[in-house]
Order: sequence, then structure tokens, then C-alpha cells
Amino acid sequence: MQPDAKLVAEEEKPTHLLDLLRRKLLGKQRTARTGNDGSFLYGNVKALMATGIRFRRSKTGELRDVSFTSHGMIGYLNLPLLAIDRSSVPRLWNLMAYEVCPNMTTDSGVTSYVSFLDSLLDNSEDVKELESTRVLQNFFGGNEEVAQFFNSISVNLAVRDFSAYYYATADIRAHVRSHNSNRTYIWMIQLLDTYFTSPWTITVLVAAILVLFLTDVQTYFSLPSFHLLIVVSPSQLKPSFLSKLTVMRLTGPCKLDLLVAAQP
Repeated sequence: MQPDAKLVAEEEKPTHLLDLLRRKLLGKQRTARTGNDGSFLYGNVKALMATGIRFRRSKTGELRDVSFTSHGMIGYLNLPLLAIDRSSVPRLWNLMAYEVCPNMTTDSGVTSYVSFLDSLLDNSEDVKELESTRVLQNFFGGNEEVAQFFNSISVNLAVRDFSAYYYATADIRAHVRSHNSNRTYIWMIQLLDTYFTSPWTITVLVAAILVLFLTDVQTYFSLPSFHLLIVVSPSQLKPSFLSKLTVMRLTGPCKLDLLVAAQP
């Protein structure tokens, strides 16, 4: 069986300075797979978060190190760290131009990654979320400028191959379908996004629960107490009766006195 031409190209020595830079950014070639279910995304960062997807930094900085893991209601999209500044614009343009050169046997790894980010970043709020999870470092300017950069750079891209991200996008699609078909998941995610988005909201909620608990305790102990005299005969002093009496004395609001009547 003949080896894959793309894999062979990845193993050959770099033919150009851009080829060397491209290989360094993309990292090692991962298992490729194609299919209609892995083609591109279905929502920006905020839309995916509404379906229970959270964003984390990948263990490496390689652009191919994109993966998705689902844990039922919550899923995690792992993305490599991307530091973007003014030099990123010409660098990415040159790399994408290199990938569409005639007789190129490599995949469109950089082009695919830019399209992937474009599908995630629609506006400044999306950029802000990726910054908060340390996936994106913005030295470019305002968050809106970063979003506009990715939106404009991918308008006329001739993307040939999405296989590098097939598994991640297919798994995200499955997670979104599962979430949208489960009303309990939808309600729980809305609850988490409303009340557990910051340490302050969690602190306020815990404090409110504690105040309600202490109020109930105070109300219980402030109930008026009274004495209750129980007259029994010696034959009724059985262990089961005494244990019940002990529980009543410990938990009840009244004070119990026991009087044992003498035998006639």
C-alpha cells in the first residue's frame, strides 16, 4: 500500500522558510479522517457555551492539538494557545498563501485553523471568553478588532481539507444534538450560567442559604417552652418507653418531667 502523500510531505525536509514555520506551528500530523459530519461549526463561542461547552487550553501549543471531550451535560473544547499581535496578520496571510501554491502536497492546516477560529469568534464577547480561559492572548488591540480580523481574513479562503479537526467538530455536533434534545440539560446549563458564572454570585447564593438556615434555627429555639408532666406506673418503665422519652426531651420544645406513681 502506498503511503499517504501528505504524510510523506510532512516527513520530508522543509523546502521553504514558510514550510519550516508552518510545520513548527501545526505540530505533528494527526490521524486524518473526512466526512460530512465533521464539516464546520454551528455556533460561536457564546452559542456553544449555551449548550454546556467550556473552553480549555490544550497541553501543547500546536495548532493541530484541538480536541473535544464530553461529560454528559458539560463538554470541553481544548484549543492551543494563540498569541495574536500585529505581526500575526502578514504571517498568517503568507502561510495560507503558501498552502495554496500549485503542486503543494501538504494539507491546509493553517487555513483550516483560521477558518475554525473564524467560526468561533463573531464578536468581542467571544474574544473575551477565550481570553478569560487563557486560550487567546490579545496583543493586537481591542477585542472587536480581533474578531473583525478573523472574520475578514477568512472571507475568500479556499479551504481544501478539514480533516485535521474532523473528530473535534463531529463530537461537538453530537454534544449539541444531545443537549438540544434534553430539556433537563437546557435548564441546568441556564441555571449554571445565571448563578454560577463568577465567584461573587456563588458567594451570594451560599450566604443567602446560610442566612435562611440560621433564621430557621433561631425561630426553632425561640418557640415558647412549657413543662409537661408525665405520670406513669412502674410497669411502664420499659427501655423502649424510656428511649422515646429521651428523644422527646432532646428534640422537643417542652421540658418533660416524669413522675412515677407508687404501687397501690
